[in-house]
Amino acid sequence: MNHVFIALGGTGFKVVSEVQKKLNLYNSANQKKSQNLYIYIDTDEDTLNKLEDDEETLKIDLGTYQMQSVNSALNKSTAERHFDFSGITIPNTILRDGAKAERQFSRVAFNYGPHIKIVQEKFNRIL
Repeated sequence: MNHVFIALGGTGFKVVSEVQKKLNLYNSANQKKSQNLYIYIDTDEDTLNKLEDDEETLKIDLGTYQMQSVNSALNKSTAERHFDFSGITIPNTILRDGAKAERQFSRVAFNYGPHIKIVQEKFNRIL
């Protein structure tokens, strides 16, 4: 493994997908096999669907995660130790409907949902 590139949200998608295209063109022209891992994390299913499914690409869709479920499951002191929810109303919708620019929502979804295990398993396979 040479490098791991992590794309967060729409801007991350634009940057990392361009890096991936250019490195794939370079590798193809030089008859090299890609040794990189590209991880795309987003709440927008349409954006993630633009990516090819292959061994070097890992797509993590946080869009189906519902914040109310994690809010109910977490011990309040545990959650507040890692995330600042002061003055924030936690929506009773999935993140695909909008995180309302609250980055904590995506962080919680990633850390307390099944996604962190998916990434750990992928790293364990390639390392």
